Amino acid sequence: MSKMYVKPNPERATVVRDPATARPLPATGGWVAKSAYWNRRLRDQDVIAAKPPTAAKALKEPGATARQNQKKGEH
Repeated sequence: MSKMYVKPNPERATVVRDPATARPLPATGGWVAKSAYWNRRLRDQDVIAAKPPTAAKALKEPGATARQNQKKGEH
């Protein structure tokens, strides 16, 4: 199944949860499987299609993984 990068629509006050994990989609967005659920969220404008952040920018994000933060310190 292919994936797409989406983020919550900043004009909506809804919390969008990933049905696979039940966790809220981060404000910076995330990769999700193209599915009927995410297509409905796009159609209803709960999320918007977005460009994924670059690797360097992702390291600076608060939601970066410990491994990413560790790599950042090695540079």
